[in-house]
Amino acid sequence: MNIRNTAISDFLISSGWANSQREKLEADASSRKYERLRSGSNQALLMICPPEGENIYEFIKVTNYLLEKKYSVPIIFSKDPKKGLLIIEDFGDTTFMRVAGKTVEDSLLYSSALEVLIKMHSNQSRDWSQLNLPDYNTNLLLEELSIFCEWYLPNFLKNKALKGAIADFQKIWIRLISEYLVLEPTLVLRDFHADNLFWLPKRQGEQRCGLIDYQDAVIGSPTYDLMSLLEDARREIPTDLYNKIKGDYILAFPDLDITKFNKEFALLSAQRHCKVLGIFSRLCQRDNKNKYLEHMPRVWHLLEKSCQSAFLAPLETWLNEFIPFEKRYKFPTKSLG
Repeated sequence: MNIRNTAISDFLISSGWANSQREKLEADASSRKYERLRSGSNQALLMICPPEGENIYEFIKVTNYLLEKKYSVPIIFSKDPKKGLLIIEDFGDTTFMRVAGKTVEDSLLYSSALEVLIKMHSNQSRDWSQLNLPDYNTNLLLEELSIFCEWYLPNFLKNKALKGAIADFQKIWIRLISEYLVLEPTLVLRDFHADNLFWLPKRQGEQRCGLIDYQDAVIGSPTYDLMSLLEDARREIPTDLYNKIKGDYILAFPDLDITKFNKEFALLSAQRHCKVLGIFSRLCQRDNKNKYLEHMPRVWHLLEKSCQSAFLAPLETWLNEFIPFEKRYKFPTKSLG
């Protein structure tokens, strides 16, 4: 038994789960691993995080805050953050992705997620400041966009042409962000989409929507999580539902400047979709996780849709010049070496 397996076994013993049945769950896009633990009628999840990778301390901190605010996040039963190990509440297999349109109507699921965002963004106390989370500002947004430049763009451009295109790309984004990122910031969970949301029908109100994967939470635009929910890289949202959820959010905040809101929504939509193209390329090229390539056509469609906003014309022009339409659906299948 290697050192890591010994540490996990010792943790299970000290946490009272030594004799549990362990079932490995399918890996996601992160470096975390999960195992379902069963012991008699009891069930939980073992979260295994590389100590040098995922920020387990942030997960614990944000979990405690969200539990205090009565959101449905996994209760932490046992923890050894130095070793990257947690035993947490198991929400089961009812992610929005798995149940949407099959056992549960989309409208019911997305309305419960909307309730979460309305409650979260109605918090006038701004007590999330106690979390000391990073600001989702120009620097962080550009850092995310660098993933697109490093992992996606080199599939189309090389050497001097690549450097020039990246320089132009960065200039465009610096101007757009400085001009259109203007709304009052709030808590942003950052990966608020169907794979990270659970349907918990025995609970009430916004608590029917279970939340995970918020360790990268930031303080940023109120449009971001709503956009992540509605412009999901992995599943299509019916247009009428998209419009209703977005419209209902706007109605919940009568003092909202709708013009500024829509521009900021489109801005961060384009930013996220560029980032996701880079992330999916990295998952393929670095981590040999090719399954994410199948989602790239949808991501491109969403990015092109965002660029229909007139103020994003400089970005659309750049995309048309350096990644013309006929190249957009040819994706890498191996490392760039």
